[in-house]
Amino acid sequence: MFRFTIRDVLWLMLVVALGVMWWTDRQGLNKERALLKAERTEVAKEKSLYVEKLIQQAEGFKRALEIINANRERQEQRSFPRPPPTWMFPEPPNPNSL
Repeated sequence: MFRFTIRDVLWLMLVVALGVMWWTDRQGLNKERALLKAERTEVAKEKSLYVEKLIQQAEGFKRALEIINANRERQEQRSFPRPPPTWMFPEPPNPNSL
């Protein structure tokens, strides 16, 4: 028959305790991994919605710029050419005032 010493029982307790600790740690890591995966998918959905919103805004800005440019072109076709700014051609000095 087998005879167990206290030393053998302590070693067995140590091995069992390490196994239980490892198992509980793995369970915690699996739960944390599942939470992170769910959070990652949620963030990806929010990001895709945000990108779609930005694309819609950009398309709206593009349409607005097209309308503004079309209005400018129509206005330039109807109006006379603008005179040059006065700073480009300053008035000559009056010889009588010298």
